[in-house]
Amino acid sequence: MPDASSIHYRFSRLVAVVLLAGVSALLWRLPVPSARPPGGTTMSKGTAGDRAAALEEKLRQNPDQSAALAELGALRFGIGQYDEALSLLERAVRADQENEQAFLELAMLYRFRGRYADAEAMFLRAIQLNPKNDWAYVDLGKLYRNGGRHAEAEAMFRQALDINPKSHLAWSYGLGYLYLDQGRYADAEAAFQKAMTLAPESEWPYMGLGSVYRETGKHAESEAMFLRALKVNPESDAAIGLGHLYLDQRRYAEAEAVFEGSLAKRPKSDILNGLGFLYTLTARYPEAEAVFRQSVAINPRNGGYGGLEKLYRLEGRGAEAEDMRRLAAEFSRKP
Repeated sequence: MPDASSIHYRFSRLVAVVLLAGVSALLWRLPVPSARPPGGTTMSKGTAGDRAAALEEKLRQNPDQSAALAELGALRFGIGQYDEALSLLERAVRADQENEQAFLELAMLYRFRGRYADAEAMFLRAIQLNPKNDWAYVDLGKLYRNGGRHAEAEAMFRQALDINPKSHLAWSYGLGYLYLDQGRYADAEAAFQKAMTLAPESEWPYMGLGSVYRETGKHAESEAMFLRALKVNPESDAAIGLGHLYLDQRRYAEAEAVFEGSLAKRPKSDILNGLGFLYTLTARYPEAEAVFRQSVAINPRNGGYGGLEKLYRLEGRGAEAEDMRRLAAEFSRKP
């Protein structure tokens, strides 16, 4: 069996070939999580369970209570029960076409699952109901950024700032990550620094700076920012960025511990992709295939098919790799 160093070299060479062929290397970039926890809550699983029980009792008394359906759906989303969350949130918007929060929660779930056209419709309906909600514009901008619609994304983030000039999320989660995607590292760093002045208690500016420094090869500074974000919020998705940084540095045991810890909180495709990358680099191919498959089941747009393509090429499974290449290209198209 080849050692990790030779696998890393072969994998890196393969990625270079794939990039030259024009295939999107989504696996190599840290996706941005939601602007806020689903349901706007940072509840522990125990607390969420207690709240869920109370909401279920309300729904036994009135099964069409839209607010309870939306809140319970958001709680289910937050603990990774995606199918149940979808059912509840779709019921919530059917029960009350004026429930802005239900439309926002459903939009975020659709986006999380890669259903971009459906997500856009839900965000636009929420904005129609409340044109002054700056968070809705930030989340819609994130959707456009995911789909490569960068001009529209920036317009949404600027609209959010017009409504609320102190929106640190518009600067960090919005403009900062948009500029990072575009390779405008100085602009991204400035945007995250601006967000930090507005909300030094938020983990988002530190997460963003960690990503900027990771992309520009400043590994010590990157690690410091990710760890600072985790100090601010131990539940933060900065752990995912930290895991990818450790992968860059071939600190595989530390990367695996970080990814596994994040996965225990909630299954997400970007965590699974990180594990898939790790397992590929360390020649644990069956495990890599399993987690990439889990990733595409959650969100087919988030890089799992690209990971499977690279894995199958390493294993000499050319026909299957080509199938994955086609799927990766299909799901990387703008919705």
